Amino acid sequence: MRLNPIRLLWLAAIGGLLTGCLPKDRAAERERDAEAGGPSSGQVTSAPLTIDSSVLRSRTFGEAPMLAERVASGGLPPVSDRLPENPLVVVPLDTIGTYGGTINRALTGEVVQVSGISKTLSENLMGYERPMPHRILYNLAERHEFLDDGRTALFYLRNGLRWSDGHPFTVDDILFWYHDMWVDPDARRSPLFPTQYLVEGRPIEMEKVDDLTIRFRSHKPLGGILHNLAQDYICLPKHIFAPLHPRYNPDSTYEALRDASTRAKRILTPGIPRMSPWVPVSWERDQRVVYERNPYYFKVDSAGNQLPYADRLVFHIIPDRQVILLKFINGELDLFGRYTQINMLPTLRANEPKGTYTLKFATPTPASALRINWDTPRPELRRAFRDKRVRVALSHALNRQEIGEIVYQGMLIPSGFTFGPGSRYYSEKLTKAYSAYDPDTSRGLLDACG
Repeated sequence: MRLNPIRLLWLAAIGGLLTGCLPKDRAAERERDAEAGGPSSGQVTSAPLTIDSSVLRSRTFGEAPMLAERVASGGLPPVSDRLPENPLVVVPLDTIGTYGGTINRALTGEVVQVSGISKTLSENLMGYERPMPHRILYNLAERHEFLDDGRTALFYLRNGLRWSDGHPFTVDDILFWYHDMWVDPDARRSPLFPTQYLVEGRPIEMEKVDDLTIRFRSHKPLGGILHNLAQDYICLPKHIFAPLHPRYNPDSTYEALRDASTRAKRILTPGIPRMSPWVPVSWERDQRVVYERNPYYFKVDSAGNQLPYADRLVFHIIPDRQVILLKFINGELDLFGRYTQINMLPTLRANEPKGTYTLKFATPTPASALRINWDTPRPELRRAFRDKRVRVALSHALNRQEIGEIVYQGMLIPSGFTFGPGSRYYSEKLTKAYSAYDPDTSRGLLDACG
């Protein structure tokens, strides 16, 4: 059965940019969440909520038949030797899965849409809770600590992590990515240093404590480091790319290094090891990209089975979204959420009775927002836009209900620009603030502003 998540859409119409900060009472809670590293407390599943400790002690893990065959033939170490000392245990959202099969997906282009693959395959030091990112959890790292009033952070990697080719994953792979590919201006492809690793314009210091411990340091508290490490892929296989770097190989050139290390080539090219559940084995340009399971993937389910369940992940290159829609309806594709558009809803609803997929409506998420330029060079507009009464008047002038019926197939929940119900910061009061269609109030406010 296929799952096609069409999201409920919101219209956020209050002008201006939304900025948020973490209240003090939430900071400690977020710290505890990261340390817990377990499943969501509200998660409903028939799978065990914790793994039997005897499985970890005896290291009697399950593995996919296609890998068991390679072990039997001597082409691969046993699964107990391939997993880290402390594998990450994932509680399935529904039930313990069955090994085998292929997940078929679509992309309108493998290079221009490489971010779609990256989101599926990236593994970071930290990660977010699934299916909703309410908490930051451990991932490649298994613990961390803050020192020096938050100006220093230590992260400890899981012992025994390996790249998909079996080579050990260590702090050196992180430092190579940072010092040799970003701090080195000749190596990085962008003229700009990644801003998330700048504090008041100064780069964060990253230092090796030992093979499994990395130290982050700054002259100011590292307030965003957990989120950064949950979002960013901050490692490269040094044993693959160092021979291409002039710092390690004087016969190489920076041009050759930059050409070989583009984001697309790192993600699409067979032979470049990854930490992801699947790794590329075939790339037919403008046709398809085929990934197969990573034998050294570091996660297991709560029954002790090495993940992932599916043997293969195939991205079919289909430039036309309508063709993607038809192939999904016909059962040729298993996932379609990336290219779902609200105007496709009638077609999807009409074909749902065929039984090849099931429509699921996810938690409402924010849709479009009108953002007012507070810094417009026109002084009269700048004064007006910075007047709250003008912004409230513009908000009341929008008929969200009518827009929802015409544009969003009746799926719109009118609201102001704020956090949705899926967020811990959701407020019904803020959601309703200034969102009612009230042209009389709007005109009155504008008249009062002159």
